Amino acid sequence: GEEYIQFTNTDIIKLGERYRIFDDGIQVGNKLEPAMYEIQFVQDEGFYLQSVQIANAQDVKVYGQMNERIEKVMRSYSSSNKNMGVILSGAKGIGKSLFAKLISVRAVKEGLPVVMVNRYYNGLPQFLSSIDQKCMVLFDEFDKNFFDPSSDTQDHTSVQDSFLTLFDGVYASNKLFVITANSLNRLSEFLVN
Repeated sequence: GEEYIQFTNTDIIKLGERYRIFDDGIQVGNKLEPAMYEIQFVQDEGFYLQSVQIANAQDVKVYGQMNERIEKVMRSYSSSNKNMGVILSGAKGIGKSLFAKLISVRAVKEGLPVVMVNRYYNGLPQFLSSIDQKCMVLFDEFDKNFFDPSSDTQDHTSVQDSFLTLFDGVYASNKLFVITANSLNRLSEFLVN
C-alpha cells in the first residue's frame, strides 16, 4: 500500500511549481496592516518584510516647526493620488532621523504601513513596486547606504538612479517616499531634481 503523510493544522502555498508548507499561524491577505516593516533579503529565497516595533515618540521634545512640517507633508500626500517624495538633508544632529521617526509614527496612526529600507539589494526597486497599496517608504541615510557594494568605484549614482522609475510614478502607486541624507552632493542629480 501507499503511505500518506497527513499534515494537521497546516497550510500549503503553491508558488509556481514550488509548494511551501506552513503551520496554522499563516495569514493571507491582500494589504499590509498599518505598522512598521523592515525589508529583509535572503539569498535563494528573496525579499520579505519583517514586522518591527515602531519607536515610541510621545516623550520626545520637539523644537522649532517640526510638527507643522509633518502636518504639511501628510496633508500634501493625502490630497494627492500619486507618489510624493521628501528629502531630509543636512549635517548630523539636526533632526533628520527624528523627523523621519515622527512622520513614520504619524503615517501608521493614519492607517499607512511604513516600509523601512536600510540597505541596497539587487531587485529592490522592483520589490518595492510590487507593494500595491498606499504606504510610506523610508530610506535612511540614502547617500551612505544605497550603492552597489560590488562596484570598485565611488559612483553611487548608478544604484540610486535605479530607483528613479519607482520614485517618479512610472509604476502605478501612491507612495510617500522619505529619504534622509547627510550630503546632497552624494545623491544622484536626477534624484534631487
